[in-house]
Amino acid sequence: MPALAYGNAPNRARLAELDPGKLAGRGRFGLTLRKLLRMAPKQLVGLLGARQFLMRKPAPLIPHRAGPNDSPLPKTYPAVVHYLFDREDTAGMRKAAMRQGVTSNDLLARDLFLAIAEWRMRQNIDDDGSWLRMMIPMNLRTADDRLMPAANMVSSVFLDRRGPDFADPDRLLRGIHEEMDLIKRLRLGFTFIFSTAICRRFLGGLEKKVRADKCTISCIFTNVGNLLAHVPLPRRDDCIVAGNVTLEDADFVAPLRPYSCVTIVVALYARKLGVTLHYDPRPLTEQQANDLLETYVRRIHDSIIEVR
Repeated sequence: MPALAYGNAPNRARLAELDPGKLAGRGRFGLTLRKLLRMAPKQLVGLLGARQFLMRKPAPLIPHRAGPNDSPLPKTYPAVVHYLFDREDTAGMRKAAMRQGVTSNDLLARDLFLAIAEWRMRQNIDDDGSWLRMMIPMNLRTADDRLMPAANMVSSVFLDRRGPDFADPDRLLRGIHEEMDLIKRLRLGFTFIFSTAICRRFLGGLEKKVRADKCTISCIFTNVGNLLAHVPLPRRDDCIVAGNVTLEDADFVAPLRPYSCVTIVVALYARKLGVTLHYDPRPLTEQQANDLLETYVRRIHDSIIEVR
């Protein structure tokens, strides 16, 4: 691949090389028969989680009926609100997680659950014991897959919580940490992959499940990590510089699904944590979306302050 020079970028600057040949095996996830057999005992735990997934009936963040798939999108779509923490608070959030023996992702997921519960209460949504289900994409790439984009080796895990779980924030955080740690240790990110394969072949087809008129996920939460960390361009104050252009902020927008009227992406760029909330403007107003984002940001600030 030839060197790509941008403005005052050094001639040696190159984009990361990818191997298109890797795409041929993206649906196999590097799993051989031997690896599958070794994983089988651990996946039994995942089957218990799959059973809970099917038995529980999660609620959307706000009660509504999803429109037909071919319904026209509103003029305000995509509807996005964004907040950028400063570097001091970003570092404080990471320190808060470390001092409590959890990951930043655990802490951010906990605070999102608490923010949603508080926000739903302000919307006068009756808490009838319904489950709130958070979908979290999980990167399944190994060292052998480093030349393949992460989007081709991704799965999802799910966190279910309801009203009584939000009464004790510390216990909620510990529970999320233990659950995510178990998922990582037993590689339960593959449970979703195996479940969709079974559904496609034996349970009436995946399309039927996907198009079912019911809520299966309350919201989507994804942490994409350190954005553009390996881009080989000059930096000024940790921001990428290309000629006379400085990239001061960057954010990602996750897609929406029927009844999942909110997706939240957190990302780190230039040592600042950004939070992007993408919402469906049909069931949610801009004021409600801003209120939810502000509530989430305040919860994160509270977590930072508690350990200072």
